[in-house]
Amino acid sequence: MVLKICMNNKIYKHVCKDIISRLPPEYYSNNSLILPTIITYIVRAGNLQQAQELMDNVNNNILPENVRNVFQTRSCLSSLLKMHLKFNDSQGVDRVLKQIHEVFGEHSQEDFQAIVAHILKNKTLDNIVKAVNLVSKIPETKALLAYGTIINTIVDWQIASNGRFDKKSTHIINDLLTKAHQVDPKQKSTLWSILASLYIKRLVHYKNFKKSYDSERETLNLDLAKLIFLKSCSNSGQTCTINPFVHSSPQNIVLKITNKNKIILLRNIALGAIKGCRKDIFLWCCTELFHGGVPIKELILDWHAMFDHRFRSIESLEDIKLKDKLSIADFPLIKNALKQ
Repeated sequence: MVLKICMNNKIYKHVCKDIISRLPPEYYSNNSLILPTIITYIVRAGNLQQAQELMDNVNNNILPENVRNVFQTRSCLSSLLKMHLKFNDSQGVDRVLKQIHEVFGEHSQEDFQAIVAHILKNKTLDNIVKAVNLVSKIPETKALLAYGTIINTIVDWQIASNGRFDKKSTHIINDLLTKAHQVDPKQKSTLWSILASLYIKRLVHYKNFKKSYDSERETLNLDLAKLIFLKSCSNSGQTCTINPFVHSSPQNIVLKITNKNKIILLRNIALGAIKGCRKDIFLWCCTELFHGGVPIKELILDWHAMFDHRFRSIESLEDIKLKDKLSIADFPLIKNALKQ
């Protein structure tokens, strides 16, 4: 659990390295919960040598009776699939896919998502088309997470290009979300909470702030994001907007807000508020995050990690104690955002 929490927070990514280095191979090689988590960490780190060392340790230390109970669990095989995809090991990919089929009879949503993510590693229109063609051949009930990966790629591409969605991208997103709603009309899939995060990320990105007549940025998108967030939270039982990207009345959009994505949404809005120098929105986000269980020191730590590259290079558990010395007042970007 600690490893998973650290992996999901960039600030603590080096804590994972410390923890893993202290675990004996004979322990993690025979633990069905820890081994997949370590594999996932290595995939995110992208360290081929570390991956090779891990697999050597596992092969040398796993007990014969644990091969089925640990190495051939769904979570471990899915993690191995991602690892082989990450390092372009086609033989390894084929081998793991075969194992998954032999043991479980079918592939999971996560497996298909991993394959689609690999195709989209290089963000090109051709690769997006390849990914769309692939998911069209997957049973729709197994393709929902892959839909989210494709939409995420398109949104990132749009933000990077500093432009609007072109007609082809708009059609792809709309088609995928229409299919998703047909398969999941009650919107129980995590796709819908992912969609909420993607929409807000695009809405509040500083590149989408319009320039006003006096050359200052118009940040009405931040007000809209706050409105949508509050509206969505107060209508938790309501069906969410199927495709917010093409909604004609953005003020009426309802997103899927969960305890998990609420923090992500608020942090993205807060980041946009810092870029847009909107003290009111920034402080509102901090208040909501605090009420959501995020300590003030943790918030300050987040802002430092986002903007200070030196802080992102923390290498050990002991260095995390630096957070006790951090203050918003010492950080120029945030100070500017808090100016009256």
